[in-house]
Parts: sequence; C-alpha cells; structure tokens
Amino acid sequence: MMTRNLAIGEIINNQQLGEVFLCGPQGGMRRAIRTNTLMLISDKTKIYDD
Repeated sequence: MMTRNLAIGEIINNQQLGEVFLCGPQGGMRRAIRTNTLMLISDKTKIYDD
C-alpha cells in the first residue's frame, strides 16, 4: 500500500487520488476496501452544485 501524506488545501488530480486511496478512477462515491475509505467527489462545473 502506498503511503503519502496529504496537506490541507493540497490539490491532487484523479490519478493521484486513486494512487493514494487505492480506489477506482470513476464515480462520485468511490469505495476502497483495502484502505477502508469512501471518497465523495464533487465537481461544481457539472449539472449539480454540491
């Protein structure tokens, strides 16, 4: 498992997100069983303003 510290306010891209949390690259809710995490992805440039 990759270990990396993220800083508050740090901007990472989709590929980096997958590498850090070992999750898939698609969807607004990304579950990663290996890291016991759930990522909620929001993109206010799309239809909904989350």
